[in-house]
Amino acid sequence: FKVNRIGRAILAYERAQRLMPGDEDVASNLQFANLLKVDRETDGEFNSMARFGRWLVNLFSANLLSVVCSLCLFGIAGALIGRMFRPDPPLRPVWTGVSASLGVLLLLSGALLAFKVHAREVQQAAVVLAGEADGRSGPGDDNIKVFTLHEGTKVLIQRSEGGWHLVRLPSGIGGWVRTKDVEKI
Repeated sequence: FKVNRIGRAILAYERAQRLMPGDEDVASNLQFANLLKVDRETDGEFNSMARFGRWLVNLFSANLLSVVCSLCLFGIAGALIGRMFRPDPPLRPVWTGVSASLGVLLLLSGALLAFKVHAREVQQAAVVLAGEADGRSGPGDDNIKVFTLHEGTKVLIQRSEGGWHLVRLPSGIGGWVRTKDVEKI
């Protein structure tokens, strides 16, 4: 960031945010670096439910969700064992309630983990590192220029072909850019 390589700085902050999703310093540095880039993504394109979903997905890391799922499984097993060895009628609702609560938490955290893993595998996010990257209608310089992206713009890679990536912007616009102009987060 200090040597004015905004694209590299945004890439580093995006990677740091994946490792530490709740870190306020990383989030504020990323937000500040995004203010200095040429291309702006408008947040108004998403409704409030989509913004909430994006916030929820980014709130927890995949590692943390894996730990939560594992602890829920062990907790459910412990509650079931407790119910088997302490079948006293007054404690039966307690063991059942603990098992049910942990089961719901397991389903929610497991679904969120599955979504994060699937999203990471299907569409990989990348950041434009070149000063300018032309988006074309097909993979090759002989195709029509559709748009121009500038350093620091975040895109989603949908597929790759012969030194080119098919990328999509949050607005839905897509095109082919050179592989050397972008780097995966």
